[in-house]
Amino acid sequence: MDWTDEMVEVFTQIYSSNYSARCVQKFEKKYKIEFKYSDFAGRKFNEKVDNFRSVIHKMHTESNPLGLEFV
Repeated sequence: MDWTDEMVEVFTQIYSSNYSARCVQKFEKKYKIEFKYSDFAGRKFNEKVDNFRSVIHKMHTESNPLGLEFV
């Protein structure tokens, strides 16, 4: 997974438990996903990164049903 500036900004807000940040809300609306507090709260850094990656992976799977990879 390549981290974009948008994803880094959103992860930073998620990591600091700022789910109401404008960038998080825009990201969720844009990609029709949801970051759940229970998936990130009280977890270690590596677990938070893994949970974030799984949400992003799910987003790509749902928005790209044929599994095509764009470069």
